[in-house]
Amino acid sequence: MYPTYTPVHDPTAVIGRRIGAYAIDVFIGAVLLTIVLLAFATRETYGSVLQAQDVCAEINNAPDQHYVCLPASSDVMLWKLTDLWIVAGIGAGYWFLNDAVLTGITGFSIGKGIVGLRVVRRTDGHRAGFGRSLGRWALWIVDGFPCFPLVGLVTGLAVSGHRRVGDLVAGTFVVDKHQVGLPPQVPGVTTTTASFGHPGAYPQAGAPWGQPVGPMPGAAQPWGVPPGSPGTPGAPPPWAAPPGAVPPHVPGPPPWGAPTGAPPAAPLWGAPAPHPVPAPMDPTTVQSTVGDEPPTHQMPTIAPPVATNGPGIDGPLWDDARDAYIQWDAEISRWVQWNESARAWHPI
Repeated sequence: MYPTYTPVHDPTAVIGRRIGAYAIDVFIGAVLLTIVLLAFATRETYGSVLQAQDVCAEINNAPDQHYVCLPASSDVMLWKLTDLWIVAGIGAGYWFLNDAVLTGITGFSIGKGIVGLRVVRRTDGHRAGFGRSLGRWALWIVDGFPCFPLVGLVTGLAVSGHRRVGDLVAGTFVVDKHQVGLPPQVPGVTTTTASFGHPGAYPQAGAPWGQPVGPMPGAAQPWGVPPGSPGTPGAPPPWAAPPGAVPPHVPGPPPWGAPTGAPPAAPLWGAPAPHPVPAPMDPTTVQSTVGDEPPTHQMPTIAPPVATNGPGIDGPLWDDARDAYIQWDAEISRWVQWNESARAWHPI
């Protein structure tokens, strides 16, 4: 088992780009609606600006109103009310196709695609899908209040993970496109705690490489070790058996009739062979990329960048179990892993 760590950066800290993506989507929708409105309009010209204004006032104040009039200099623009409902439906259809359907299929709207953002699931970092995207779109009725998306902006700035109401309900994050597929590690939302599968497998910050790491605070004491420091006078060494107990590794009595001192009898036919006790993890299995001895695993053709000032480490280490480079990041006191496809270090 390898340790897990908090991220180097919050992957959801892209609120500025989200505002830019929203502005792009609104601009495209406004252009579309303007074109449709002009297509449905009836234009008439009058002798003066005052005359055009009087005509529009008379039409708009009529008791049996079936038209909407808008003066434009000495011209008058007329729309039927039924045509305006069609225009409103086209605008809603654009918003639905862009923010629900397109986002559900690709993970981004037109604006998000331009600025390089993606909508992902909170659980695993994969594309949100149509169901969650539909929920995010439906919640614009709350996030878009009042007309200007004030609620969405406030919650996006104040809530952990920069989530508007639609993200909170749908269980989504908005992240950079290079974070798709990586489990999101967001401070205040997702929790990671370092746990070591074997003491000494990795060095502590500030400790020389190869120095064993003691049990973590709060970890259970090894079997047979009383509470307290192992160095306390009179305390038995670790893994010592309590008085009267039979250690698990002590062999049982020889088979009946076997001479004393004879080697252990072979197991009966069909009986499973005893499993050998695995040896503790050797820190040298995680080999360094520096030094004279080549690693046991074939190195990638392009070496990753070297992060210096580690705890006694001058370069990245090759981890056979992960099939990748790992590196101690001194700024966050955490281990990170090299992602060759993204050409970047990511927390383990």
